[in-house]
Amino acid sequence: MTTQDKLQIFHSHSEKEDEELAIQELFGNLNLSSDSITIIFISSLYNLEEIQESIRKHSKGKILGCTSSGEISSTGYQKHSISAISLCSRRLKEKTYLIKDVNEFGLENAEKISGDIQDQLEHYKRIVPSFEAFGLLLIDGLSIKEERIASNLHAANPTLPFIGGLCRG
Repeated sequence: MTTQDKLQIFHSHSEKEDEELAIQELFGNLNLSSDSITIIFISSLYNLEEIQESIRKHSKGKILGCTSSGEISSTGYQKHSISAISLCSRRLKEKTYLIKDVNEFGLENAEKISGDIQDQLEHYKRIVPSFEAFGLLLIDGLSIKEERIASNLHAANPTLPFIGGLCRG
């Protein structure tokens, strides 16, 4: 296994109030190569349009993110900050599914996603027989739908482990 194949993990945070400066500081400590996936937790106190513009301007890799009502970093719990983790490996693959309406998401929706996931897993396992996968669920806890959605995803994909988080104020 080469160095590019091994999973590398980087983390960063910023407490700067200016959106552009916060993203610059955050990204300065992350690996944003084409082989990376970065997960960002952004305080809802930021101007999200400006954050999104700064992310587009400074990012190279794949970025996933959600707002939060509090962030954890090496300085402890914060209420107006951005925290991120960057996972980097040539062997790392991702597929994003956006659930647009959490109120309408049921088992049938989860089964459609599951079919697509199973097709992709079969494809990757033909290439790399030892390929491993997991699901990452990021959801707004204020929706009060996280347990039902996680349950439906698990029911449709019982062999796929799910990890994740929710934000609740």
